[in-house]
Amino acid sequence: MGEKGREGKIQKHSSSHPEGDLSSLADGQVLAVLVFFMQESRQQEQRLVELVSAVAAQLGTVMQHLSAEAELRALFEAMNDVIVVLDRQGRYLKIAPTQPEYLYKPTGELLGKTMHEVFERSLADKFLGHIRDALENQRTVNFEYHLNLEERLAADLVTDVADGVGELVRYELSLGVDSSVTSARKSFVNPKSRDVWFAASVSPISQDSAIWVARDITAHRRAGEELRASERKFRTLIERMNEGLSIVDNQGVIEFVNDRFCEMVGYDRDELIGRYEEELAATAADRRLLQAKRNLRQQGVFDQYEIQLQSKSGLPLWVLGISTPVFDAEEKPIGAMITLNDITESKQAEEALRAEQQKSERLLLNILPQVIAEQLKQNHSELVKGTISAPIASLFDEATILFADIVRFTPLSARMSPTALVNLLNQIFSAFDQLSDRYGLEKIKTIGDAYMVVGGLPIPRLDHAEAIAEMALDMQKISGHFKRDDGEPFYLRIGIHTGPVVAGVIGLRKFIYDLWGDTVNVAARMESQGIAGGIQVTAATYERLKDKYVLEKRGAIAVKGKGEMMTYWLTERKVNS
Repeated sequence: MGEKGREGKIQKHSSSHPEGDLSSLADGQVLAVLVFFMQESRQQEQRLVELVSAVAAQLGTVMQHLSAEAELRALFEAMNDVIVVLDRQGRYLKIAPTQPEYLYKPTGELLGKTMHEVFERSLADKFLGHIRDALENQRTVNFEYHLNLEERLAADLVTDVADGVGELVRYELSLGVDSSVTSARKSFVNPKSRDVWFAASVSPISQDSAIWVARDITAHRRAGEELRASERKFRTLIERMNEGLSIVDNQGVIEFVNDRFCEMVGYDRDELIGRYEEELAATAADRRLLQAKRNLRQQGVFDQYEIQLQSKSGLPLWVLGISTPVFDAEEKPIGAMITLNDITESKQAEEALRAEQQKSERLLLNILPQVIAEQLKQNHSELVKGTISAPIASLFDEATILFADIVRFTPLSARMSPTALVNLLNQIFSAFDQLSDRYGLEKIKTIGDAYMVVGGLPIPRLDHAEAIAEMALDMQKISGHFKRDDGEPFYLRIGIHTGPVVAGVIGLRKFIYDLWGDTVNVAARMESQGIAGGIQVTAATYERLKDKYVLEKRGAIAVKGKGEMMTYWLTERKVNS
């Protein structure tokens, strides 16, 4: 083909695709023309060279335009923001085709309109105020706002997108791409009302225009409101707890307390926050306890304890504390949440019960020796049922028993009223009880005006005879301090004997610690066959006292059931003893 023929062919081609519009020429076609001319080995005319250069330049422009449009399309499709440009009067100048469903009205109805023509007056005034603030101060203004939007039909959105993207839509349609218009048509079919929250920023782009960028934060706001609602519920739950609640850090500094905690200790919340928990401890021991518990919390240990706090009123407050460690994101303990249950009433009840138990214990020990009382408590269930199978009694190989009787008391009792008589006996026997306690002896009982005491049981001791002798001498002295109605002093007959004896309690009710055996009978005979002011002892007792006490031999006397027995009078302690 000659040069003219080729030129005519190109011109014909050019007539179909003028230089001013190569966009309809397929990429492959333009490249084919270029390759044809580039591979032609003949010398090119200047006109043809210029034509090829023009075609190449046009192709580059088209390719760049297509690339830019594709990037812009991808950018718009990826953006979640509403982007508009407005002037100082709030007039819509440009609207980016990013999120048309978030526009208050279709794009065609917004361009050229002012905000006062779109929104109700109070809202428009607020929006315009933000725009003017940004322009006058040349700074970005951030704010949030709320709109009730109506999701519009797909046809409206098609118009919005077409108006917004212009040539971009035409490129998408020509290339057969699933455009944002198509996506909008798929997404919005039925109109309905919905509340949307936006976070917006208005930034100046000139002295008289600003760009408005708004993003849907409805989900974020909803999540925040749900979180706040959850927090309100949690706080309400905490405040309505019957237990006091405090949160402390690792050093024991109080960071939070609920109303119940404040009510329990009597302090306001402001008086507690920032204080060390030890400051509320009632005693030094309680402070040490809290310090020990804090050390456990720092190790992340769950703990439970009872402690006494000091309320603002000064009244004691007993609480049961349950400490649950609090951890940070790295699972390191940073403090504790402590619930406090007021157990003051139960503690006071326990103390009252303990006091009553102590009273009962003292009363029991006033009746029975401690070892016998312990045995009875061990057999408590049997005791309650009344099924004790065997007596609580023990054999003691050696003990010393003392009987004392007030001389000529029977005629005196006939002259005194029962009340006066009992009061007199109470004074005398109370003095004897004090002597019994002083010498570590066991009072057994009183029978009328007789007093019985024993040494060497229930806890055995080697000096039981000496202890009884000391008490006998002191009893004689004390009895002289009490006067009869005729002014004469009281005198005692005292008898003492040493030997084996069984001691304990028998029966099921009204227990009394008592002694059984021949030794008891002999000691009673020593008292009854004695003389006023005298202390008669048997030979068995004499042998245990003769080295430390002065004893006078009385001689043999007839003792009922025993025949003749050698007896002695105990008179005093030896000086060198």
